[in-house]
Amino acid sequence: DYKADILTRCDGKPFIAVLDSLDALTSDEELEREYKIAIAKAKSAEAVKELKGSYKTEKARHIGEMLRMIDGRLKKTKSAIFIVQQIRANIGVVFGKQSITSGGNAPFFYSSHQVWFTKIKPHTRTVNKIKRKIGVRSKVEVTKNKITGKERDFELDIYYDYGVDDIAS
Repeated sequence: DYKADILTRCDGKPFIAVLDSLDALTSDEELEREYKIAIAKAKSAEAVKELKGSYKTEKARHIGEMLRMIDGRLKKTKSAIFIVQQIRANIGVVFGKQSITSGGNAPFFYSSHQVWFTKIKPHTRTVNKIKRKIGVRSKVEVTKNKITGKERDFELDIYYDYGVDDIAS
């Protein structure tokens, strides 16, 4: 559905689309597989083993297909898509990347920019002897930048009620 929505928006008018979160998207194949597994579990353990043979790569395939189809159209229409992804621990990895994201490598390959946020410390304020979180100090790493080609690391403050502290940051 998301792919169809983005393709219909690429009709010549500029647009901005924000997808939060890529991890929450699902595909028809994934839903069908989970439905079959749920039914099989009710019948026998043998049927469950047969259905578990999938590598579960359909999300990565769909994302790659969508980004490949719209890459040139975004440039022509002067549009932008922002995709938010969460990282997960890459369990069992000793050497190499310690974290992974869903959606495969396509979001990284087709992106013009990659920005990674890491929470450094919370900002708190004490009101009536109760300590409350009011924001966070974040480390921002720009790991891919096709416009200037430079990588940048910086810190900024984000307050829950106001957003980015543009004066201090």
